[in-house]
Amino acid sequence: MAEVATEAFNSIIDVTNCPKNDDHTTPFIRFNQFKIEDLPESIRTEEVYDYLKYLGQTVVRLTVRKEENRSSYGSGVVYRIDEKYIVLTNDHVVKDADQASNTTIEFFYDGEVSTGIEASRGAELKGGSSVQDRCFFKFTPIPQRIQDLNLFNNVNLMAVLNVTYTDGTKSEYLGFPQVNRKGQFILVNRLEVREERLNDIKSCDIVINDPEGRSHSVVYDGISHAEEKVVFVRVKALPECFIAVKEKMHQALVSDARVERVVVTIAHPHGGPKMITFGKIVTVTEEGFMTKLLHTARTCPGSSGGLVVILSKNGGIPPNRGFAPNGCCHCEGDRMLEFRGIVLETQNLNTSLFNV
Repeated sequence: MAEVATEAFNSIIDVTNCPKNDDHTTPFIRFNQFKIEDLPESIRTEEVYDYLKYLGQTVVRLTVRKEENRSSYGSGVVYRIDEKYIVLTNDHVVKDADQASNTTIEFFYDGEVSTGIEASRGAELKGGSSVQDRCFFKFTPIPQRIQDLNLFNNVNLMAVLNVTYTDGTKSEYLGFPQVNRKGQFILVNRLEVREERLNDIKSCDIVINDPEGRSHSVVYDGISHAEEKVVFVRVKALPECFIAVKEKMHQALVSDARVERVVVTIAHPHGGPKMITFGKIVTVTEEGFMTKLLHTARTCPGSSGGLVVILSKNGGIPPNRGFAPNGCCHCEGDRMLEFRGIVLETQNLNTSLFNV
């Protein structure tokens, strides 16, 4: 079940008809009241606490105004690309350019008292994918407190594609590298590529930056396919560092059962104040162009697009709060007692999508 709310509650305790959770008290911790003692014992360190308090500032409430004065509510996460800032959320939260421009982004909505909340307006849809259920868009203005966070610069993970067309004209595009079971790709914003040009490419030179800022040349291998918002550009071989990051992450998640890993969600359930919850990994699966995390951290309608991270006492925090391959975008969830023989102690089975 996609977790978009159609009604906003300033106090989650007032919710009486939640399809997922009967108890909205202890399991859901208001972000402005989150203390180190609230962390599960296996990850209870100052480093983990400080990291989550930092990350949580990037989580925003989204109010999407629709026809007939209706609104829906979801969550999103702010990312930085050079001097630009975008919100990443689900495609089912913000579907198109019209919805992006009719979205209000609220920052620092961390408690029932509205003090400190800042608001911006969606400005420009920059891309997305209905298959991968993600959408990202620019907004304005950019709050100074967001700029002061000194967020990781994701341009160090992007590819630059210099395309020459058969008529001799040239264009430059930015794209995101991705590895999945179907191959290795660069995802390019479809909104920037005219339909008739997809089959008119003579050559394509690709340079990719890695998390350390080093540049790598990559061999173009044609257009895999195109959706409404994204073009999948096939490449012969991404730099080893990208493949290694994903392989190491997945190996860590499925190996060494002695290490207790905690799933953390930070989102705006029921369109209300920001909440943090904790749960466990159920499984990690590869389905088509997506890598899915199934977990038990509690979520509700309004949590779609929220931040999900996987942490252990000795792992999961990137150096200098940089690129985090263990991060996910929350997508959907259901109330469930068990899954494939596994008892779900929170009665939540939720699906989040890895960002790499």
